[in-house]
Amino acid sequence: MAAGLVRSAWRWPGLWSSPDEIGGDALLVQRPSHFFDPKGSMPESAPLELTTPPGFPTAEAFREQLRAALAQKEAEAARKFASFLGAARVLAQKTTARATGVEPLGRLNPRVAARDDEQRIAALRRLVAFISDYRTALRAWRDGHRSAVFPAGTYLMRLACGVACAGAG
Repeated sequence: MAAGLVRSAWRWPGLWSSPDEIGGDALLVQRPSHFFDPKGSMPESAPLELTTPPGFPTAEAFREQLRAALAQKEAEAARKFASFLGAARVLAQKTTARATGVEPLGRLNPRVAARDDEQRIAALRRLVAFISDYRTALRAWRDGHRSAVFPAGTYLMRLACGVACAGAG
């Protein structure tokens, strides 16, 4: 759903654990033939019990919360994507295929990622402040001021050169 492959979670051709199965009877799962040696020591099948995580009063309370969260994620995906690839087209792709396009350089910053805009902006502000403080301390250190204090999180300069770091005890 989140990647635009299928419209609903239950449409995914892989493993699907329905919220209705959580807290119920154990499922008998067959050993996949393409992952295991048929003459190997793994059993033909094994029971899989989907249990309620701690912190929920009942399995039904958890299932209700899970259904609501799943419906919300599916609605978000439906708003985000005009169409979905679909299970048949996902399965028709070659596992050895690669993307044909190339990401333009310099547009993405992999140092910060967050789904929540406020959290991402706050993290970017902390990063900008760190870089600014680091560059100021490095300039001072290079100018011979060996007592310059680097920002908390400075690692290599602390280990290699023994610089002082804020918040590092």
